[in-house]
Amino acid sequence: MSKNNHSPQSGVRQSEVLAPEVWNRVLEQHADGNVALQRLLRAYRLLHQEHLELKRRCEAMSLGLEGLSYGLMLIEGSDVVWANSMADQLLGTRVLEGAEWSQFLADAERRRHAAKIATDDGEVPALGVPVLEGRRILVAIAGPEGSKRSSAATTLASLWSLTDREATVASMMVSGMDSHQIADGLGVGFETARSHIKHVLRKLERPRQVDGVATLVRSAAAWSKGA
Repeated sequence: MSKNNHSPQSGVRQSEVLAPEVWNRVLEQHADGNVALQRLLRAYRLLHQEHLELKRRCEAMSLGLEGLSYGLMLIEGSDVVWANSMADQLLGTRVLEGAEWSQFLADAERRRHAAKIATDDGEVPALGVPVLEGRRILVAIAGPEGSKRSSAATTLASLWSLTDREATVASMMVSGMDSHQIADGLGVGFETARSHIKHVLRKLERPRQVDGVATLVRSAAAWSKGA
C-alpha cells in the first residue's frame, strides 16, 4: 500500500511505500467486522514473519560466505557481480583481464573448468562453474597455505575477544557447520571441536549453539552497518 504526495519543489506526484507498522495499523482500524480484511491482516502478519525469517537466514548465509577460507566470485560477462573478502584479499588490486583470464572464463562458460590463475600471492588453483545457463560463472579460488584469515573471522575475533582458533570455529558455526563438520574441517577429533565450540559459547555467554550463532550473526551485521 502506498500514499501519494506532491513535491513542493517540482509539483510531481511521488509514491511513498508505507512501512510495515503503518500497514498493520491501517488494517487493524478497518478490519473490525470485515471478514475479508481480517483474513488479509492474518495473511499479512504471516508473510511479514516469513520475510523477517528469510532476512535473518540471508544475513547468516552472507556471513557464512564471508567466513570461507577460499575466494568466491560470481562473474557475468567480464564483470564481477559479487566477491567475498577472501577473493578480494587474494586478487588485491589485480584487474581480471588478459588473455589467460578471458580463456579461463570462456572455458568455464561451457563446462566446469579448473586451471591456475595469477593472484597477488602467485598462481593458485581456481575452479569455474557455469550457472544460469552459462550467463554467469561461479569461480572458487584456493588460497595458498597460511593465507590471511577471512575478514569475517577477524571481525568476530575483535568483537568477542576470540583467539584465532575460536574465531575460525565461530565463522564455521555461522556458515551452518555442525560439530562433526567443524572437527573434519579443522582436522581434529570430535571432542576437541566440541571443546572449541564451548569456549566460543562461554565468551558469548550463550548456553546453546543455536543461540550463539544468532548472537554472532546479529553482532557481525550490526558491526558491518556501523563500519
